[in-house]
Amino acid sequence: MPLQITCACGKTLTVPDSAAGKKGKCPGCGEVIAIPAATPVAPVVKPVSPARRAAGGAKRPTGAARPATARTGAARSGSTAGFRRTVTAQRMAAEKPSPTLWIVGGVLGVLVALFLIWGAFFRDKGQQDTPRPPADQDPVEQPEPAPEPVPEPEPEPEPEPEPEPEPEPEPEPEPEPEPPEEAVTDEERLAAGQSFFERFVELHRTCDAALAELYENDAMLRHRVVEEGAFPEESMRTGSEWKGELPGILERWKGLGKHDSYAAPEYEVRPTDEVEIRCTRTSADDGASNPHIIVIRQATPGVWVISMEETETSR
Repeated sequence: MPLQITCACGKTLTVPDSAAGKKGKCPGCGEVIAIPAATPVAPVVKPVSPARRAAGGAKRPTGAARPATARTGAARSGSTAGFRRTVTAQRMAAEKPSPTLWIVGGVLGVLVALFLIWGAFFRDKGQQDTPRPPADQDPVEQPEPAPEPVPEPEPEPEPEPEPEPEPEPEPEPEPEPEPPEEAVTDEERLAAGQSFFERFVELHRTCDAALAELYENDAMLRHRVVEEGAFPEESMRTGSEWKGELPGILERWKGLGKHDSYAAPEYEVRPTDEVEIRCTRTSADDGASNPHIIVIRQATPGVWVISMEETETSR
């Protein structure tokens, strides 16, 4: 039967029983291992039960009759010997290994032997291929590896100079406060109203385009037509619209040789510091005279403009 041995390296090997008492190399570490001799297996003796031993060894009583003759004793002895032979044959048949087990063990043994031979061959070949210095020659000393150069520390970057703070801009000088406007009295407003009306009339008489400068753009101009027995009709235009129409009206007046005229002015200062001028307007188209109202205000010191104008026409 195959033998199992354990190497000092801890590897368990299975070898055929034919290698008992021989030596071989361990395929794991290459150490030579002595294979112990096979230990003979003691035959297994089936114990005899006490009852059977008592039955076989018991003696019959002396006075008892022996029903059997000497032949009967011989027959008993032959029967016992045959029983023992049968038991021994059965025991040997049970202990005899089967042929299959022998075949498997033989194959495994062959494989293990081939493996051991293959390992030993290549191990010896590797040792032979390794060049060894002669015995009388000193081994060549391997030069020690040169130490790796230690990298020099990088110089620390110089700190950038802090930017100089920009000088704060000098504060701009505060504008000098405008002198307070001088308070205008009502007498001065009335005098300004008279001077404005005189210029207003003169520009109408000469049909001068400078008449448009007397109107502010936001001025409200209202024309009211009164007809007996009917509700009054009103039309509105702004100073800008009137300035657009005025050049054509002045050209028409120049062609007719006549113009609107204003007379009998009356002046009054309103609570809003505006000056109201009431007068009579005579139309250049039909010659009718109707009440007319002009309201002026001071836009800038010494400059007065028309903020509202109302005209009424009767039919």
